[in-house]
This record gives sequence, structure tokens and C-alpha cells, in this order.
Amino acid sequence: VGEGSRPPSPTGGGAGGEGELAPHRPPIPPALLAHCRELRKNATDAEALLWRLLRNSQVADAKFRRQHPAAGYILDFYCHEARLAIEVDGGGHLDE
Repeated sequence: VGEGSRPPSPTGGGAGGEGELAPHRPPIPPALLAHCRELRKNATDAEALLWRLLRNSQVADAKFRRQHPAAGYILDFYCHEARLAIEVDGGGHLDE
């Protein structure tokens, strides 16, 4: 390393997190992941409307995810930065 240059950052780090490793998250079971994808394809009218409003960080610059798995459940909408989950009931709950 020559004068004025710095050695490369340690693995797992970067600006503001030099050398810190991300916390380990267990993998999502394939069946749960497949169910999340199916729910995204078959959104209720209420979910589709709310997603049009929440997507692309349109509300308070918050990034939302649809049908996000968490602790064995599937959240309709989730914003990681705000640690905010939104659950929506729609017409699908009226069917017997």
C-alpha cells in the first residue's frame, strides 16, 4: 500500500459499518416463500389499492415490501426502516 492510499475495508463492512457483520437471519422456508409469491399474484382489491399508494417510496419516502414473511407469518406490507407492518382486510375475507 503506497502513501496516501488506504488498505481495503474488512469483509462485511463499509461506510459507517467498518468490519461489522450483518446479523444472521435463518432462511425462509421454501413453502412460505411460495405462499408469499402466490399472495402477491392474488391480492385483494384493498391490497392492490394500498400497494399503488405505498410502492416506490411515495409515502414519507418509506420503502415498503409486499407479503413479507416474518416469524412464520406473512405481513401484507412491511417497512423495515420504520419497523412498521400494515395488515389489510379486503373482499376476500367475505367469501365462505
